[in-house]
Amino acid sequence: FGDGAFAAERLSESANAEASRRRHAERMLAIARSAHLTEEEDRPFRLELVLAERDDMRAALDWAVDADYELALELAIRLENFWVAHAPHEGQARLARLLEDERSLSPALRARAMRVYGSASDMAGDRDFSERCYEESLELSRTVGDERAVASLLHRLAMCALWRGDLVRARELAEESGDVSRGRFPMMDLPNDSIIGQVLVQTGDIEAGTALVRRSADGAAEIGWDWWRAGQLSNLAFLALDRNDLDEAERDGREGLRIVRDQENRQWALWLLSALARAALARGRHDLAGVLWGAVEAETVRVPSGSWQARRGEMAGALLGEATPEFVAGVEEGGRLDLWDAAAIALGEDDTQTEP
Repeated sequence: FGDGAFAAERLSESANAEASRRRHAERMLAIARSAHLTEEEDRPFRLELVLAERDDMRAALDWAVDADYELALELAIRLENFWVAHAPHEGQARLARLLEDERSLSPALRARAMRVYGSASDMAGDRDFSERCYEESLELSRTVGDERAVASLLHRLAMCALWRGDLVRARELAEESGDVSRGRFPMMDLPNDSIIGQVLVQTGDIEAGTALVRRSADGAAEIGWDWWRAGQLSNLAFLALDRNDLDEAERDGREGLRIVRDQENRQWALWLLSALARAALARGRHDLAGVLWGAVEAETVRVPSGSWQARRGEMAGALLGEATPEFVAGVEEGGRLDLWDAAAIALGEDDTQTEP
């Protein structure tokens, strides 16, 4: 080939490669949309669709950041609960990079992006910043008349208030969200039941509050929303521990753990394994409690979870002060396990361990 022919061939190869990358990114976006990971529809999340393509999703995002800004932003938004469950720090960093771009966005698109930025930041442990993201998203969503988004963001802000201990504000926001969503958006009604239930528990009405959290979990089961059900089973397990109802704590904890294992949700597995470790300790199973707690502690070193760390002391309870030789040996053993190996032990599936 002459120089001109060689250059033309290389240009053609480059154009073909770029077209191939675009087709790949568009296919990843289609898969992400079909997974329904944003709470923008009343459809159960299908995390498994994204998990099967996680490396390709990341490659598509890497390409689109420079090649097609709006495609990149839409893909990052559609992966919202992938970031929450699997990679909150990565999700936070990717949204930060995309939103640093100076080009203007429509209010609706920016509202969605800020919501996802807030979700990832929340699980990464940056709760104050997360709340500011939600507040901006709420203001924009009201501007464009997106009532579903308004209901969702009011719920998220209610959760922020609950974590701060502002129970009055948490209930007000949850009730306001309910006023917007009731009878229209089932996946918004269920979280509001949970928040109000948790407020009731913390203000002394344990029976009524626990019933509301249970209703939230059962409602999620009815519509196939396993993601939300797992979170509520975790809440119920800790509420049962507070009542010293170890049978219920173990039943709810194991059911929730099975769900999050199927979804590879390592973030929520920390909570459920900790609840089961506490139940084991209360039953005098110091070895099992140590193994499960050791696996949790090791996981948070491998993959830091800001959300978990913010409440570690509260959730761990008596585990933090335990020092029996059996427990200490168990912690050492658990620290060498992968989280899902520890889950198998908690679920009684590892025949090298005594049934819990």
